[in-house]
Amino acid sequence: MLIKGKLQRLNLLEQWRRDSYRIYFNLAILALYISIIRWVLPLWAHGNIHDGIVGCICGLAATFWLTCIARLTLPDDVTPDQLNALLTKAKYHATSAGYYDVPLHKRMKFKSQRIYIENQTGQIVLTGPHNILKRIRNQLEEG
Repeated sequence: MLIKGKLQRLNLLEQWRRDSYRIYFNLAILALYISIIRWVLPLWAHGNIHDGIVGCICGLAATFWLTCIARLTLPDDVTPDQLNALLTKAKYHATSAGYYDVPLHKRMKFKSQRIYIENQTGQIVLTGPHNILKRIRNQLEEG
């Protein structure tokens, strides 16, 4: 069974609304690493300060891009049982609040790791991490 789904990343404003703490966390990590690279590393080595800052910014930007929040729109012929099977295969569990979450310690979770399932007219819309939704879409396309 070949099922086509439309996967689209949310813009920065919508991601901010979904999980502002994740953006704060990335900015705090960026500030911490830049301060370490700028003031601590020059005590032991000479040069490479600018390269370290550029590498830190590139690494956090790539991480933010790969783990961003996305929206997957599926046709109505996908059953909830198929979605449950794929989500449990990806180690997600249903919560009493109506979304799927990873069983991690509370301090290790972000809201952006949750997967929300909404039924719209003739379509099922999943909102969650891009890499997980991409895997779900690929598994549904494979059959």
